[in-house]
Amino acid sequence: MTNSPFNDDLILAKNRVSTLKDPEKTARLKHINQIAHDYSERAKFNNPKVFVSYNGEGGYQLAKEAELFLRKLPVNIDLPNGKKFGVETGFRQQRRDATHESDPSVIQHIKIMMQACCLYVGIVVDEYNVGDGRSVPGPWPMFEAGMAEALGLPVILMVQSDISSQYWKKIYYGKRLISFEKGKFGASLSFCATLAQKNYAIIRESL
Repeated sequence: MTNSPFNDDLILAKNRVSTLKDPEKTARLKHINQIAHDYSERAKFNNPKVFVSYNGEGGYQLAKEAELFLRKLPVNIDLPNGKKFGVETGFRQQRRDATHESDPSVIQHIKIMMQACCLYVGIVVDEYNVGDGRSVPGPWPMFEAGMAEALGLPVILMVQSDISSQYWKKIYYGKRLISFEKGKFGASLSFCATLAQKNYAIIRESL
């Protein structure tokens, strides 16, 4: 945590509790940790960030375009000159090209980055040629979408239109899904912006 009067009070409270005996010590520490968690959750919604996921080199290029767009997007649709969204992409291209992407430390890093965010945008493009002129996406956007769901982040998927719906339909049919034609990604970003702003507004109202 960053230094703040709240964090100073939190440290002081934990130091006082450390002098107690179980089970009172355990109960009070649990209560303090819950207060800290609630404070952290509220803080991240005051400075909202979007976690942008992608697959492959093509997805990486689109993610850069989405990042620039989202960083200019006001969190409140009624205040165009107000606070803008932050963006976290988890990994840059060189990390995604690493040999051991499934290393537990990599997954843990993604989780930590995602926990600081309040919305998820996954960009799904074709990546691997499987023969007969067919190609399939890489796994990262859907894998990370599952992580986002588990962490309570609203999920927005931006899927290349020629990818078979069998890839995502059973999970995300009827949810926040945007289809875009290859080479026309930019045109879909305005719809993504609307969904991001609406979902953030719902989150703020629930706090």
